Amino acid sequence: MPGLNHAIAVTKARSPEIVPSVQDTVRQLSGIYFEHALELEKLAHSTEHQALKESIVERLRERHLLRREPFANLLAELHMQRKTRSPFDR
Repeated sequence: MPGLNHAIAVTKARSPEIVPSVQDTVRQLSGIYFEHALELEKLAHSTEHQALKESIVERLRERHLLRREPFANLLAELHMQRKTRSPFDR
């Protein structure tokens, strides 16, 4: 993910107390994306009929979106917390 290290560095500087939450959430999302990519790769190399593959891809995509949604929402919430904090908050 381009820019992820920069985002974490900025978060550390502005809101060090939420860094572990951000890192854990990013780690969870990375795992979800990795598993999804593996599933798609396995399917691409399977001998299933193309119409069935397309149906399976759609179900995998829906499952992927459902799995990632709570983590993406949490990351957005953490981002908003960081943005709304005053530099004088501690």
